[in-house]
Amino acid sequence: MASEAPNSKTVHVGHLGGTKVGYVMNRKTLANSKPTVVLIPPFITSTTFFRPQLNDEALGEVANLIAMEPLGHGNTSTRSPCFTAWDSAIAFWQALDSLGVKKVFVLGSSQAGWIAARMALLAPDRVLGLIPVSTTLSANGSHITELGSIDFAGMLTQTISGLSATDANFALPSAIVQGSADLSLGPDGTAADKKLVFEDSNKYYTGDTGRKKFVEASIALITRDCLHLRLDAITCPVLWIRGGEDKIFTEGVAKQDIEHLKNASVTTEVVDGGYHAPTWTHAEKLNGVLLEFIKKHGGKGDARGLREAVGMVDI
Repeated sequence: MASEAPNSKTVHVGHLGGTKVGYVMNRKTLANSKPTVVLIPPFITSTTFFRPQLNDEALGEVANLIAMEPLGHGNTSTRSPCFTAWDSAIAFWQALDSLGVKKVFVLGSSQAGWIAARMALLAPDRVLGLIPVSTTLSANGSHITELGSIDFAGMLTQTISGLSATDANFALPSAIVQGSADLSLGPDGTAADKKLVFEDSNKYYTGDTGRKKFVEASIALITRDCLHLRLDAITCPVLWIRGGEDKIFTEGVAKQDIEHLKNASVTTEVVDGGYHAPTWTHAEKLNGVLLEFIKKHGGKGDARGLREAVGMVDI
């Protein structure tokens, strides 16, 4: 059975001249008999975002769960001064190689949805199933706002344009934290949830190092390339999840993306009353949906035992 998720660990990989990937697993060592699910959190969050999944006993009975933090997030860091969503995808595959994991399901929420899709494009033979949650596989642009989505990228661009100077006292702008929390959890989101999922992310974005981390994470989000012309290369099963009340990426945006998944079997799950973070706000329902998807497409796991991480020192 799954127990309280252990503290975050890191694994070192060679991408971008040296990258440290932060991750949390639902068990101390990977179970060879179970399929593995990679969980990638949304913008300015960490592996804490997937606590409802990591601690779910039913999910833990059938799968290894590994929450991994993208570049610019949590305990993940790199020697490179800049990076893209493609770099996070490559670093994740290298981290999984180090952990002895060959094939995975990949779930990505919001910005992590397009990282998950890039993982499927880079290594199609290694992805058992793709699970985009509250995301888009397009670039930024008027085509998204014309379909009713909030211009979150525009707000971010304005914010980071004023963050070019060194700032030893930097902390995440309160408007970004509050806006992300409200849009993700909806009007019924509790103060405790907002603090746990979003406000505590401040610990990863403090001082001038935190400023640079936030700016680069924002740029990676804003400048992503459109995947539409590549999506016919994805042939694995896809479970597309979105909250029915999501204002960041609307139903029209999702339909536009799904139309380009021409060679994949796509199942959609719309969470009534859900906003941008249904895996948190409607965890019980969605964990059941994930469980069925894993059982249907998972087969047997093929992971080796987790390598001893003690020797993997920080960069």
